[in-house]
Amino acid sequence: MLWLGMNSGGLNRFDARTGDVTRFTTADGLPNDVVYGVLSDDRGRLWMSTNKGISRFDPRTKSFRNFSAGDGLQSDEFNRHAYCKDENGRLYFGGVSGFNWFDTKELEEDTTPVTVRITGIELMNKPVHFGTEGSPLARPVHLSEGMEIPYSSNMVSFSFASMEYAAPELHQYRYKLEGFDPDWIDAGTDNSAIYTNLDPGTYTFRVRGMNRDGIWDEQGTSFRLTVRPPWYMTWWFYALVVFVLIGGTLYYIRGLRKQREKLEMTVFMRTHELSREKDRADELLKNILPAGIAAALKRMGHAEARHYDQVTVLFSDFRDFTGVSEKLSPSELVDELNVCFNAFDRIMEKHGVEKIKTIGDAYMAAGGVPDPSGGLPASVVRAALEMQGIMAERRLERGSQGKPSFEMRVGIHTGPVVAGIVGRRKFQYDIWGDTVNIASRMESSGEVGEVNISSATYAFVKDEPDLQFRSRGRVQAKGKGEMEMYFVSALASAESTQAGPVVVQHRPETVTTHRQPLGLYRELKDLRVLLAEDNSFNVMVAQDELEFAIPGVKVDVASNGKEALDLAAKNNYDVALMDVQMPEMDGYMATRAIRALPGNKSRLPIVALTANVMQAEVDRCMEAGMNAFVPKPFKREELMKALQEVLTQRSAT
Repeated sequence: MLWLGMNSGGLNRFDARTGDVTRFTTADGLPNDVVYGVLSDDRGRLWMSTNKGISRFDPRTKSFRNFSAGDGLQSDEFNRHAYCKDENGRLYFGGVSGFNWFDTKELEEDTTPVTVRITGIELMNKPVHFGTEGSPLARPVHLSEGMEIPYSSNMVSFSFASMEYAAPELHQYRYKLEGFDPDWIDAGTDNSAIYTNLDPGTYTFRVRGMNRDGIWDEQGTSFRLTVRPPWYMTWWFYALVVFVLIGGTLYYIRGLRKQREKLEMTVFMRTHELSREKDRADELLKNILPAGIAAALKRMGHAEARHYDQVTVLFSDFRDFTGVSEKLSPSELVDELNVCFNAFDRIMEKHGVEKIKTIGDAYMAAGGVPDPSGGLPASVVRAALEMQGIMAERRLERGSQGKPSFEMRVGIHTGPVVAGIVGRRKFQYDIWGDTVNIASRMESSGEVGEVNISSATYAFVKDEPDLQFRSRGRVQAKGKGEMEMYFVSALASAESTQAGPVVVQHRPETVTTHRQPLGLYRELKDLRVLLAEDNSFNVMVAQDELEFAIPGVKVDVASNGKEALDLAAKNNYDVALMDVQMPEMDGYMATRAIRALPGNKSRLPIVALTANVMQAEVDRCMEAGMNAFVPKPFKREELMKALQEVLTQRSAT
């Protein structure tokens, strides 16, 4: 083991066997990081001359004992190379004002512990003096055993000092507030302690001191501190609380007895609610997993992974996603992604393509899984073209509003994959294989606004009459070498027959959606609906269901009851869908206010939307003036039935 004193690097230990170096500096107790000389005594301890006196280091305990001019040194500053050890073990160190020599065996340690006394107390940063009016001290602080303080003054600081006056700056302290501190706190040379926000109770403050030779006063001194509780933590207040709780419980029991006759109805409604929750859970599982996979998972508790020989994988992402995202607020970013991905989901559903997942700005779908007969390559390509159509319309719309928009690349490849479920609590249906990797390369090798397909996919779709292709030749793909690629687009005649994409237009007061309707409820054609709902997800679901079922429907959205009232007063609507829980003005107040409007506006049919299916809630909606009630989450059939009923009632009157 080699010990080295450095010019500004402190004391260093070099282990020649391992090559490890350990450094000791002022942070470890060395008085100064400039070490001029290092000598060892007969007990293996190291003595060092520094720019701030002489220091003794014990390698066993890794502790320092420092000596200064106050201990008899010629000066705190020593000279380089001015040190030696004679044959009798005496050590010599030279400094700027002479030299010091000493025999380490003759140096005696001061084993007398210092006596510590508490010298002052502050409450809320104000000194506490014995004898002053309102002082909690009955005697001077150094003679007091303790004091009692109110909870409002529970910020306490203690000052203490050693009764040895030789080199007091070298004395160290440790303290502990029993009942608050789990262990002793080493304060070093700091002779004060502060405690804030003490809970009511009795504490004992203890403090010990250490002399400059490292001897601790194990007995120390103590001070008892009692913090009185505030009124709301006293026994009589607790008794009052118990009394109130007992009274409230008795009142509650009495109320339960009065409602006993309604128990059967409550049980029925609760059973109905549980049934709806089960249906909702089943529907959610179907949204997460393919229907066949979800059914197998419910039936057997697991679903086997499968190999598919021919699957067409679609992979897309947004170019410069990070750059565009930085120009949007978090809510704007999520809203825009939601608009795009929801539109993509509907396109996949339309073409029988299975959505696999979204990761960040990437969207992946596949045709041919889990049903090999569904999602043919041509269907996947047509879905990709509609996706690009969506993005083109979004760019035009947002560009006209001066807002940034995303640009998308799409890649498609056909080949074998393995598909299955991963996850234990959060299931995810996923696919794996080189086909997925190649689809990703098709996307990254493509161009914005284009659909880039591989030669494998091209072989399946080249004879489709509504598609046209541009060969790109062999293009370098990262990690795959050169690959044959094609850009695909729809013929003009085919484009004109494609179902219209989903476009969501945002305005300050309304949200209008345009989608090619299926016309399931043609008797409601061109219906104008006022939708009052503060939850954006619920707004999206309601709009989708209405547009899916009603041709030409127009939906205006109000995010609270006040906006709904303003829109109802300004415009003519056929029906209103009213959420009952909204900010500023709830659905009950908004309904009553609409019923007070002049003329036919007061006769607007209103359908309540609420997750509370208790009979009392239904009665409350009817009392407010609503015409029908649809529980959330609603099913399309229930919503359409309610609309038909209220519109029929209006026609009859």
